[in-house]
Parts: sequence; structure tokens; C-alpha cells
Amino acid sequence: MQLTVDLVCAGLIAVPAVMALASGPKDAVTRGVLIALAVIGALLIAAIPIDELESLLERFHLVLILAIAAGALAIAAVIRLPNRVLGSLILVGGLMLAARAFEVLGGWAIV
Repeated sequence: MQLTVDLVCAGLIAVPAVMALASGPKDAVTRGVLIALAVIGALLIAAIPIDELESLLERFHLVLILAIAAGALAIAAVIRLPNRVLGSLILVGGLMLAARAFEVLGGWAIV
């Protein structure tokens, strides 16, 4: 399994989202945003080693939809989270995934 930018960015949204959920946010909206980010990150991470899931996500263009949703939810998470370090990690991962979906980031330098 090759370590790609998409895998790292998915990890950057999934792991801090789970850590923020473990700290117990009091607001239901914040919990919902964090759960959505954790699910999106887990789906994108699991799609890399599981070929059937990856082909399903690519066939219906769900990778693009999930990446754009991760970018939007990352902005909501950084606004709502009291822990700015976790919020910054989620923001970097989510915006890089969204930039890859819009083909702003890419090319020969990023595998």
C-alpha cells in the first residue's frame, strides 16, 4: 500500500475528529460535524486497500462529493471546536482534500 496525499489528508480529518469526539463536545451540532468528518475520513481511508469500495466510490463520483463535503465540514469544525490544534489539523486535511477534488492541487509533485 502506497502512502498517498489523499490517505494522509483523510487521516488528518479522521483522527483529530475522533480525538475531539472523545473530549466530549457539549453541542449537538459540533458532535454531528465531527461524526460526519470521522465517517468521511474512515471511508476514504478504507477505500484505498479495499478495491471494491474504491471502485464503487469512483464509479458514482462519491470521492469528489466526500472530498468537497470534508472541506466544507472542516471549516465548520474549526469554527465550532474549542481545541484550535485539532481544528487546524482538520482544516488542513479537509481543505487539501477539497483542493484535490477541484484539481487545484495535483500534478507531478503529488502522487
